[in-house]
Amino acid sequence: MQIVCVFKADEHIGTGHLMRVKGLLPYFAGDTLTLCTDSLSKELYPLCSEYEKIYEARPQALGALVHSLKPDLVLIDHYYLDERFEAPLCAQSVVAVIDDLFGPRRHHCHLLFDQGLSRTPSEYAPYVNDDCKILVGPEYSLVKPCFAQPREPKLPERPTVLINFGGADPKGSCLVTARSVRQAGLTARFNFVILAGQVNPQYDELQAEFGTLEGFEVIRHTGQMDSLLRRCQLAIGACGGSFLERICAGVPSLNVEIADNQAGAGRLFDTFKVALPYALEDLARPALLAKALTELCEKAPAFIQEGQALLDGQGLMRISEAIKARLKLFTPV
Repeated sequence: MQIVCVFKADEHIGTGHLMRVKGLLPYFAGDTLTLCTDSLSKELYPLCSEYEKIYEARPQALGALVHSLKPDLVLIDHYYLDERFEAPLCAQSVVAVIDDLFGPRRHHCHLLFDQGLSRTPSEYAPYVNDDCKILVGPEYSLVKPCFAQPREPKLPERPTVLINFGGADPKGSCLVTARSVRQAGLTARFNFVILAGQVNPQYDELQAEFGTLEGFEVIRHTGQMDSLLRRCQLAIGACGGSFLERICAGVPSLNVEIADNQAGAGRLFDTFKVALPYALEDLARPALLAKALTELCEKAPAFIQEGQALLDGQGLMRISEAIKARLKLFTPV
């Protein structure tokens, strides 16, 4: 089977789209995988080894490029593409879209997936074609099953805290947070691991400032995020896909909205008692950060139990099964 994946991943949009699709690829082992993109940072090419070919094209030429490859399946995870790109492909290929930037963008596809914890099919119905199958909510989380490991609710005497704001960290939040940690003297109570991300432009600064300080460890990138989370008991990070990984792994966190698609995510914690919201501007306030970490420690046992009950790590399997079932029914026009 010929599969074409379409996304962008760079220092501006981050690496979330690349990693979401990457988690799904093992379920299509043996198929021919091609990546079509309008932007892929050179630093990210090593993370795309699954693809037989990688094509880069201008945005206006991307649709024609995908069409020319005549794929059986087009898998799209791209905030700047909508029904104008998708509809022409639906006649010759099954088109599956991964989204989390809800409305007013319209889609025309066979399958639409959104892992938002509170998302419902009825919300998407006005924004898709009538015969689109809408599969949304935590049941269709893109978190890999390796994250779903049982976690002891009781924290150790000196917890390890992961600081990570995605692959690009567009707001420079790792550096701001680490400086507040140092000013508040929090290394007396915690160990901190700073995961900068593959295209974080401040990695060298983080390494120079914190790489040799006691209580800090600075990492550029890891291909074993599940193993890293097993080393940590708490986290400070963004409200993106890594937030769901932390929930599934049983790592309570302070969660910061750093991108448009994360707007309003903090309100989720009124419904889902799995983490605490935290304001971006408060990362630069050492006393507030210390107070929030203390509260997180107190609530961690309940957050661990609630989070691991919410996400079972089987969402990727359900997504792949839905795609394969649709492929069996598809007849090109």
